[in-house]
Amino acid sequence: MSKVTIQFDTSEPDQLLEMRRTLGANSAYNALWEISQELFRPARKHGYPHGPLAKALDEHPEVMPEIVGLLEERFYELLRENNIDLNDWT
Repeated sequence: MSKVTIQFDTSEPDQLLEMRRTLGANSAYNALWEISQELFRPARKHGYPHGPLAKALDEHPEVMPEIVGLLEERFYELLRENNIDLNDWT
């Protein structure tokens, strides 16, 4: 078994912030996964069950799926640019 130890000097504000971000990485991945599943996937699969997104898609079926698709593409581009792979989460 190998272990990694990460040390932060919590008396330094920048390092305290870095520690909080490190400890919150799991939550951040979870939030990104939920965005991908709740905002983008329904547009491709089964639709939005209710709410403003469902209404917008119903009112503008000619453009909304394309717009959601473009937003999804950009979302994944940004993740790649920041070396984030949601396959690490699943």
